[in-house]
Amino acid sequence: MLSFTLDTNCLIAVEEERPEAEAVRELVAQQRAGRATVRLVATMAAENQRDGTVLDNFSHFQRRINGLGLGELEILAPVAVCDLTYVDWCVLAHDEAEAEAIRLHKVLFPTSPFGYLVLQP
Repeated sequence: MLSFTLDTNCLIAVEEERPEAEAVRELVAQQRAGRATVRLVATMAAENQRDGTVLDNFSHFQRRINGLGLGELEILAPVAVCDLTYVDWCVLAHDEAEAEAIRLHKVLFPTSPFGYLVLQP
């Protein structure tokens, strides 16, 4: 089964009804039909919002997702990083989680080095 991980730009496309919004909705339809897995990266919740503010808790992000009709998608809890993740929505670093974080980072930010300090148990 194909797996897709959506980033902030996908949410913005849906919010603003950009041409790409239809492709995002089609991916969600494919998940509903059992033909794909579609996930969201939770780190986008900690990014500066379009109005320049920062969300003070993860539930605001969840409300945003629900309002876009994407609430059924799995949200990937990131590896804990100081000043980047929410304490109540992250996982402590372990080899598998860190490896997945590095893989996602390479796809989403191919020109930026992976250099955040991750918290280990």
